[in-house]
Amino acid sequence: MRQGPYYQFLNAGFRLPVGAGTDKFGEEIPFGSNRTFARVESAPDYAAWLAAVKAGRSFVSNGPLIDFDVDGHGPGDVLNFQGDIEIEARVKARSILPFTMLG
Repeated sequence: MRQGPYYQFLNAGFRLPVGAGTDKFGEEIPFGSNRTFARVESAPDYAAWLAAVKAGRSFVSNGPLIDFDVDGHGPGDVLNFQGDIEIEARVKARSILPFTMLG
């Protein structure tokens, strides 16, 4: 499977923040569908949101609002594993529209 440049940079050890936007409008993709969510560590304002995105504490969704962690670590945290380990992952999704799957 061919990987795009994003994954090649990740595999090379770079930490890349994520962001999203919509450049195609119409009935199939409503304006504002893609959103960048960020975990802020202070009062929520634009500067705190931007700092969180730059630090990699963000994720993108065009559907449900997703809350997730791995062993208590959220988006942007670095986990170092050696050998076989067991982890606990937690995902919670909320949406004003019904959904049947997260993928």
